[in-house]
Parts: sequence; C-alpha cells; structure tokens
Amino acid sequence: MHLKRTGARDTLLGAKNAKVSANLLSYAAISKDHVPSQAILGRMYAKGEEPFKRNTVQALYWFQKAGGQGEHASLYNAGLILTEGMSSEDIEDVEAGRRKREDYIQADLVGGLAYFHTAARLHLQYSDTAHESLTMLSKEAHAVVAESAAYADLTIVQVADVFMFGSLEDVEDEVGAKWRRAVEHLTAFNSSFVASAGQTQDAAAMRAGAAALIALVEEDASVLSDMQMFLSLDYLNDMLGPLAALDDSYVRVCMPNYLKRNYNFYYNLTWKYFRPES
Repeated sequence: MHLKRTGARDTLLGAKNAKVSANLLSYAAISKDHVPSQAILGRMYAKGEEPFKRNTVQALYWFQKAGGQGEHASLYNAGLILTEGMSSEDIEDVEAGRRKREDYIQADLVGGLAYFHTAARLHLQYSDTAHESLTMLSKEAHAVVAESAAYADLTIVQVADVFMFGSLEDVEDEVGAKWRRAVEHLTAFNSSFVASAGQTQDAAAMRAGAAALIALVEEDASVLSDMQMFLSLDYLNDMLGPLAALDDSYVRVCMPNYLKRNYNFYYNLTWKYFRPES
C-alpha cells in the first residue's frame, strides 16, 4: 500500500522557496482551517518533503484534521500511517541517534482498520467528496488489515473494536449491544484473572460472557460477517476448557448445540485466518 496524493502542491513559489511555501500552507491550514492545505502538509510530513523532515506524528495530525472534514485521501493515508508504523529506515535513524522516536507513530492495527473502514464507507454519506478509486483501494486495504487483526495479539478492548470495524456493513444495534455485553463480561473475567495472577476465575462473568456470545452466534449468524463470526466463536472456543474445569455439566448442557452447529464453520474460518505461511 502506498501514500495517496492529497492534492496538487504546485504554487507560484514552487521549489524556489520551499520554506515560504510551507509557511503559507501552515498559515492556511492553521488559521483558515483550509482542508487542502492540511492534506498537503500531511503528505509533506509523511514523505519528508522540503523543508520538513519525515515526521509521521505531524503527518497523522494533519491527515486526521483533513480527514475529519471529509478529505478522502487523508482518511486513507491516516489508516496507512497507523497500520504501517515505523519503517525500517525510521528505526535505523532512531537507533543511530539521527531522529527521535517521538517523531514517529507506532503501529496501531486497530486504529488503521478504523480509518480504512471510514474511508471505504465515505461514499455512503458524502458521495460528492468520495472518489471511486479511493473507495475501492480503501476496501482492499480494509480487507487486508481486518484479516491481519484476526490473528494479532490484541487486548479484549481492541478485539471489541475489530468486531465493530471489521465489517463494512452496518452493525445492527441489537447485534452491537449483544457484543458489548459479551465484552463487558469477558473484561470482568480477565481483570479478576490478571489481578490474581491466574489464581481466581470469575465464573459468573465467564458464564455470562459465554451466554452472550452463544446468543449472538445462534440468533444473528445471518447478519454477522465472517470476521465477526470468527471472533465470537474464537472466544467461545477459548472458554470451553476453563468452563469445563469449573463445571462440566454447564458445558454439557449449554454448549452441545453450539458445538454441533458451528464446529466445522469455526475451523474453516480458523484455517482462513491462521493458515500456515508458505
């Protein structure tokens, strides 16, 4: 994936006086809230164009400012910066003492997914500012990052966001509410488990979380994307062992239908998202 152009940078001053040109852009971006200038500044910082040195923190700031006002390429570029994080050249510069680590954005897969999600759906609300080519590119980027997020080492809160941003379809209010209930119970269980160094398991929270996920899978399978179904089944699969250890009868009574109906589907999705590297 590559940074997309955010607008022409040709000015009367051009390359003859890059510093004056940059000052004019900065004035327009800051004082006049001029969206094209904000987008161009973002691209200049991202690529390290004169008179600026590469600084992805500043680049992201300006892409977010422009993207927040519907500038399509800036939404895509913000997602790109968050997804990619520091390049190998950035790391070399920091390790050699030529640059500061604070000048660079660290990779944030979920944040990048959210921006690609917004960029891919911009045409639904702002058809006049959305570009068809950028919409298609954003959809492709969203699919790649969503697949990566499925096997990334994420917190429960981050996975909750992946569920909401992992599909380009609208998440129905009822489905979102069920998912949030499940995450709330899973977070409570995880907090008690971590706080006790693995000595305490909140059985009530775990059962409530499993029940919420089962309801989601059983009642809303037709509207869940593959990614959303995978996340729901993956958490349920992770809880089978701990639940069985606490109360085998609970698993035998509550889980059979879930297991029978979703075993093959889950493992097909597992192969899709966790396929071995060739």
